[in-house]
Amino acid sequence: MSGSTRGEWAGISVLALSPTLPWDHDVEQRTDGGRERCEAASQTLKEALNVLAAKIQAVQQQPPLEDAPVLPQCGLNPARCTEALRMHRRGESREQIAAALEIPFAEVDLLLEAHRIVRSYI
Repeated sequence: MSGSTRGEWAGISVLALSPTLPWDHDVEQRTDGGRERCEAASQTLKEALNVLAAKIQAVQQQPPLEDAPVLPQCGLNPARCTEALRMHRRGESREQIAAALEIPFAEVDLLLEAHRIVRSYI
């Protein structure tokens, strides 16, 4: 204990271990307040979790959804577009192209009109 006396150490020990000091009371109040806030937050989270669990259970009890209706695909994929343009260059009518490729006449008409417009800019 170089330079310190037993009395100084005893005073420090009593100070550190004394439960009746005012600062100790403040610490307890702050700890209790923090504990209360944690318990309140915990309760709020438990309630929210229960609500979510009830919603999940309600969704799971519903009958499964039917498959979404399949929409008809556009008849003009790139291969059909190319074939329609070839047939048009060979002189086949729009009606013949639509019937041969089994696509609506309006789609053939739209394709050929778009092709005409693009060619006018080239």
